[in-house]
Amino acid sequence: MNTQIPQRAPTILRSIAVAGVLVAIIGTVVIWVFLGDLEDTTDRSLLIGEQATVTLNETLDVAEQVLNAVDDGLTTVQATLGTLDDVLQSTAGLADATGSLSAALPSTFENIDAALATVEQLAETVDSTLAALSSLPFGPDYNPDVPFPEAIGNLRTALDPISEQLATISAELQNFAAGSGDLNAEIDSLTADVERTRDALSGTDALITQYRQTTTEAGELAAETRNNLAASVTRMRIALIALALLLALSQFVPWTMAALIDERRTPNERDVLVVAPSAIDLGATDGQPDAVRGSATS
Repeated sequence: MNTQIPQRAPTILRSIAVAGVLVAIIGTVVIWVFLGDLEDTTDRSLLIGEQATVTLNETLDVAEQVLNAVDDGLTTVQATLGTLDDVLQSTAGLADATGSLSAALPSTFENIDAALATVEQLAETVDSTLAALSSLPFGPDYNPDVPFPEAIGNLRTALDPISEQLATISAELQNFAAGSGDLNAEIDSLTADVERTRDALSGTDALITQYRQTTTEAGELAAETRNNLAASVTRMRIALIALALLLALSQFVPWTMAALIDERRTPNERDVLVVAPSAIDLGATDGQPDAVRGSATS
């Protein structure tokens, strides 16, 4: 049994082929433009991230300088406390001079606290920026055990009782002529507090080093990604062109099928009657039918 092919089959096949070619061309143009926009946007984001890491490194340098200045101030305080202890142990006659010397220490601690407040603000900026960079796909893994702002805040908290003790010692030294009391014990306790504070401050060196290393790695990663971005987009565009050509060339199949259908489709067969030569009556009159008859239909 023969299966009749619909009359519109070649037209449908050719329409499919043309549509496939149009889809390949339009899709290639749209994706090509999209890749260009994606490259520009990604490059700008990476550039901003790279510049941010440079700013963070500079901020960390400033924070490190301030912390070094604070440590120097604590060293001076510790040396002053040692001198006070020696003076008190040697003589009580210098009470007034010792009281005047210790009266200057609270203002020194106020300056140290102000410097640490500045460092704490810088630390919040550094911490928030690194947290934002770690959320990026190419960003560093930032998750410190103790955030930088919290470490500076703990340091300021540790300094608060020292300032109060200094004020107490200053008042007692002013009245040292009447009696020294337990001033030596207070100085020893204060010296121990300063030593513990310096130990806590020394721990910030490792934290700053970790921040600097993380920031440097983030900057290097952003720069490397920017350098490889153009090559990656070029490879994607080459793959896009290859897929578009493959899709366009595949439309040769329905177009060829439509042509084959048109070639194999034949007109209606003609009805022909053939008789043997002996059956032909050459003497027939005009009123008799022809011996050979044929009819053709278009």
